Order: sequence, then structure tokens, then C-alpha cells
Amino acid sequence: MPETLQPNPGTYIVLLLGFALFFSGLAIDFIFFTRRKELKATWEARITYIRTRPWTWQDASIIILAISSLFSIATLILPFISNNTTDDLVNDNIITILIKTLLFHGTALIAILSLIKIRGFGWKQAFGATKNRFKHDIIIGMSFYIGAIPIIIIIGILSAIVLTALNIPINQQDIATMFISPTTPLWLKIYLIGLAVIVAPIVEEMCFRGILLPIFIKNTKPIAAIFLVSLLFALVHFHIPSIAPLAGIAAAFSLAYIHTGSLATPIVMHAIFNSVSITALLCYQYLN
Repeated sequence: MPETLQPNPGTYIVLLLGFALFFSGLAIDFIFFTRRKELKATWEARITYIRTRPWTWQDASIIILAISSLFSIATLILPFISNNTTDDLVNDNIITILIKTLLFHGTALIAILSLIKIRGFGWKQAFGATKNRFKHDIIIGMSFYIGAIPIIIIIGILSAIVLTALNIPINQQDIATMFISPTTPLWLKIYLIGLAVIVAPIVEEMCFRGILLPIFIKNTKPIAAIFLVSLLFALVHFHIPSIAPLAGIAAAFSLAYIHTGSLATPIVMHAIFNSVSITALLCYQYLN
């Protein structure tokens, strides 16, 4: 008689947590829906506050130029570095990921901090962040993230249906594949966790929500600005299957920033999103 495979108990735990988050998100969305008139009444005031950010196209161009220049140099020298350091494809991928992540996040952070110092911006002026509201911003960020979960799941399902119909393979990002690979050294996994949970949320939110969103809002309608910045955020991850879900969560980041006027809110959301994604990858690895 053939053996029947017993489901892993961890599978039930993951499913229960998933359902709990999904229905909690629906509950939060219902609360937002019941408060829509109140939120609509304060929308223009919140948009006006975001428009007061001092960032300009010149600032954005400096940051983009710095990142693009170093990325172009890296693209030229990466093959030389790989060929002269190792013949191992795994090590080549490690070197590539290290250089690209350090270049993007490192260059962006240095450029932003330099501009803040040169132009004499305060943190509240630049990003609306204040210490006395940090706890409030964290709570709002968590609420917006949970509320976004059902919407992102629906977007993900619809995106998968469209990609399947177009015969576009639905694969993982290279960095996710490397994270769960048994050949990836522990130190690199720790580095990737720190990058995803701490560095990326801070730097990417400074770039996209902190700088680009106010600039776009000054030059176009708020909804169009949210759409364009969210799409750009998704596209720079260079992974077709992730474009729609990433654009969806990025729109939630933008709405949260507009709601509180503090960049701390989307940073918290971004950190939670990446933490949950890493946890999901680990669960997938464990359950399989």
C-alpha cells in the first residue's frame, strides 16, 4: 500500500497567518472606506503639505546621474573583475550582487545626504519626519501595510494570469533565488537581510517617496504622480513578474506618506514588506 504524504504542520501555521493577515487587511480597508468622506476632506491639505518639500528636478537629476554613472562603470568592469577573481558562477553572482547593491544604495544615500547638507535642509523640511510623531507613524505604517495586503494579493493573482496567458515565465528574482540557495554563504544571507530590512527601506523611500513623489506632485496631478512614481519604483527592480505587485505596494507607500506627511511611515511599511517577503522565502525553503 503506498505511503501517504503527511502535510507539514508548518504549512498550516503559514496558511493561518496568511488568512489572518488577509482578513485583517479587509477589516482595515473597510474602516478606511467608512472614513472616506473624512479622508477626502483633508486630501488637499495633505497634498499641499507634500508640495512644500524643497526638492527640485535638479536634485533628482544629480542623484540619478551619480547612480547611472557608477552603474555604467560597474557594468564595464564587472566582467573583468569576475574573470580575474573566480571561475565559479556562484561567486560571480555574489560579486555582482554585492557591487550593484552597494553602488545603488551607497551612491544614492551619499548623494542625498550631501544635498541635504549643501542646501541646508532640516530633516522635517526634507522628509517631514519628527521624533515626537515616530510612534504614531509606525502604527499608521503597519495599518496601511496590512490594509494593502488583500489588494496586493489580488493584483498578484491577476498579474500571474496575464503573464501566463502571454507565456511569460513567472520566476523569482535573482536575489531571492540566491537567498534560499544552499550554496549561498551565511554571511551573504545576513548581508541581504540587513539590506532588505534596513538599508533598502530607508534609501529607496528617500529616493522615491521622499524626493520624486513631491517633485511629480508639483508638476502633475497627485494620482498621476503616485502612479508614475510607483511604476518607476517597480521598473527599477528589473523583474517583469514583480512589476504589478511592486507598483501596487509602492502606491500604498505613497498614499501612506501623503496621509501622515512623514517619510517614517513608508519606511516602516517597506521594512515590514521586505521582512514578510524574506520570512515567506524561508518558509518556502523549510516546507519544501
